[in-house]
This record gives sequence, C-alpha cells and structure tokens, in this order.
Amino acid sequence: MNLNDYMNLSNEKKFEHFMNTRTSTNRTAGYYVNWEKVNKMVKPFEVSLNTLNYLIGRENIWDEAKTLFLEQPNLLRAIPSLIASRDKKLDVLDVKNGALEFYEVDFVKINLETN
Repeated sequence: MNLNDYMNLSNEKKFEHFMNTRTSTNRTAGYYVNWEKVNKMVKPFEVSLNTLNYLIGRENIWDEAKTLFLEQPNLLRAIPSLIASRDKKLDVLDVKNGALEFYEVDFVKINLETN
C-alpha cells in the first residue's frame, strides 16, 4: 500500500492496517552481529573453511575429518573461527566408557599426537 492510499483510509482502517502489518521486531541481523568484524576475523581462514566444506555430507565424518586434519594439520587453526570462539585453546570433555575426561586442544600449537 502506498502512502496516498494509506492516508485516505479511515482511522479504524489505518489501525487495522497497522495491526496486520506490524512485525515482532525492528532488529536486523546487524543488531546481533558485527558483520564487519566477522568478515575481518574470518578472512585469514577463508581457504581453510572452504576446504573444510569437503566434510559436509560425508557418511563417516569423524574418520574423514581425522584423515583431512592429518593430511593438512593447519586446517585445525580455522576451528575456533568456525565455532565462533575467541579462545585458541579449548577444554574438551570426552566421555569414554562412562568416564569423564577433560583435555585441552591448542589450535595455535597443533599436536598431532593427540586425537
């Protein structure tokens, strides 16, 4: 509806139009995310992130990812950016046979001996 049509409506019809066309929020994605900063932070990992797209849809993603990371260990540096973490060292919980174990993964100093 253009402005002239709206202005010619009765007050009741204007109110009805308002109620029928209002939205639940006026917040765009820019309100929640600083996209300029995201683009700046992701840029160094762009090629790595595109390489990781290879894993999408793989049936045995665990083994495929392990093989890929062993062949190209520097891809691991992109993981914090991929999961939107500011930390370059992450504590990870591992559950094996009902036992809880924590270990640290350092995405700067990559250790291929840990799995």
